[in-house]
Amino acid sequence: MTQIFERLVDTTKIERFNPNTDIVITPNKRLASALMKSWSFTKSKANVAWEELNVKALEDWLNEIFELVQLSYENLTDKNLVSKQQELFLWKKIIKTSKINCHATNAKIFSDTLSELYAHNANISDIPYYRESTRIFAKLSKRYFHELESNNLLSTKSRDDSILDFFKEDRFHTKYKNIICFGFDNISVLHLDIFKNASENFFQLNPGCKNAETLVAPCDNDKHELYAATQWAADALATESHKRVAIIVPNLASNLDQVYRFINDALADNSLKLPVNISAGKKLSNTSIGFSLINLLHSFHEDHTYQHWISLLYDPFTIFSKVPDETLHRIENMIRNNNEYFFNISKFINLVCNETNWDCSNTDKVLIEKILGISKFTFPKKTNFKTWAELFKEIVLSFGWEHSTLISELEQQQIEGVLSTLLAYERMDSLKIEVHFQDALDTLRNHFTNVIFHPKTTQSPLEILGYLEGRNLEFDAIWICSLSSDQYPLRIINHPVLPLDFRKKFSMRRSDPHREIEFFQTEITSYQKNCSTLILSYPKKIDGAELSPCPILAKLLKYEDKIAKIKAFDYPKSIRKKSLVRSIKEKCPKFDNAIENGKISIQTIEDQASCPFNAFAIHRLYALPQNEPALGLAPQQRGSIIH
Repeated sequence: MTQIFERLVDTTKIERFNPNTDIVITPNKRLASALMKSWSFTKSKANVAWEELNVKALEDWLNEIFELVQLSYENLTDKNLVSKQQELFLWKKIIKTSKINCHATNAKIFSDTLSELYAHNANISDIPYYRESTRIFAKLSKRYFHELESNNLLSTKSRDDSILDFFKEDRFHTKYKNIICFGFDNISVLHLDIFKNASENFFQLNPGCKNAETLVAPCDNDKHELYAATQWAADALATESHKRVAIIVPNLASNLDQVYRFINDALADNSLKLPVNISAGKKLSNTSIGFSLINLLHSFHEDHTYQHWISLLYDPFTIFSKVPDETLHRIENMIRNNNEYFFNISKFINLVCNETNWDCSNTDKVLIEKILGISKFTFPKKTNFKTWAELFKEIVLSFGWEHSTLISELEQQQIEGVLSTLLAYERMDSLKIEVHFQDALDTLRNHFTNVIFHPKTTQSPLEILGYLEGRNLEFDAIWICSLSSDQYPLRIINHPVLPLDFRKKFSMRRSDPHREIEFFQTEITSYQKNCSTLILSYPKKIDGAELSPCPILAKLLKYEDKIAKIKAFDYPKSIRKKSLVRSIKEKCPKFDNAIENGKISIQTIEDQASCPFNAFAIHRLYALPQNEPALGLAPQQRGSIIH
């Protein structure tokens, strides 16, 4: 049964190509990996052995070609491609050292603006300068390019230009016979030129040959929508267990708890026991391993509250996880009874290693010696990023997760992600600058924040995916949630740097409402081509606010045969327990006009507007306010004042 779920992408359109002479390029690594698995699964049905498909993610392919370019051009031999983190660091440095009134938080805006200009083959000189923010961006950009030059770094635009020249001058040993761009929504002009010069033939294909039956599911609210989707998926798998079903939740990361609960109850209702793959990306800094490492490193800098030290004490991914529970409780009590609210790591280690907290066995003495090493650990005042990376790794090996015995498979994947991020952090050393500990830690934290951790999971019949993650993957049935008019198509935004007319001219995203509708229609069409049944849903209300369907759903709602039959909302069984519910029926006398003869007056309306509960008490229950207590003592209770 597990083999059935291996085919993730429809490979029909690329089966005619030759892996020896052709290459398939995808927009991301996820699709490239899925395509490789699908190709192998398809070929294994009829062959004992087969040629592996030559497939690369776009950035990986460009970087591989650039390595060949560097061998051909002497002036590029010592150059390195600037990473996103190096880019952000340089922008922050430029903003801080400039005399312009501009906050360092604009570094990401300027970095993203430059990337957007590259993607649409636009130059900074093309931007009209009637905005102050545009003039600041243009002025600081000159310093940014100077910093790149002085650090022997290349922008992605310069890399792509050099690759184009490389192919135009026929320096590549053999051109590809065919280049197939698979699953792209759009391709930049520069990349298009590269593909055409690097091959004899260029093809742009999108996966999927199906024509899904498309239905609309209007739901009462967002909870009803998740409930209906999970019940629909469970019913489909209960009927045909070999199906592959997907639920697309655009805001999946913020709805994980609800999704878990509704999925568990839906499967339990149908007596199903099967794995569910919930693919919700998470910032590496928010994972248990990533958070633990940053928290441990942060402890070495400045004083912290006693709550911080207690949280570090009970961190399961540090050396303190080896401390016996009874000893931990004694140490915690000593920290709480300490008369200092803020203290540094040396004070914390002294409290931890206090002899009165330990039984002082031989095992304890060895552990105490290791813990004492924390306070002896010293940092240089200022050094380069490579040295900081080595010091951070040393801290991990000495006091971090290496001492934990509770590492699960998921946490092992997080460790791999942290180590690869530390390797990328080490490459910041190409900037050839020295920084203080706080700057080094802030840069590492930014690395962890910008890396999205996706756990590696086995394929399952039911997948819960984000909106972009589900694109181009093949399923038997798909349910897409939250397609209300306030979410899709995306609204036009006012860019902080680029004027709207300029963005329209270069067809940039979220600059033209008509283009956004076309783009959204293309996305829905992509889903329709990759499944047999597609259900599009929207909530009529969220938190009391009424919502309307997006334009595509509004058209389908005109036809009764296009409206899906869904289950009415019922609270999950995990919440709806008889032992936790107490129903009270209280009989009240009927309204009697002879008794309730209160008339509505201006005072009634004023009281109602001020507070409905008080108004009910005054005008229906005839409650009278109590006398306000007087402050102080009565005269007879006062004593005589003797001078």
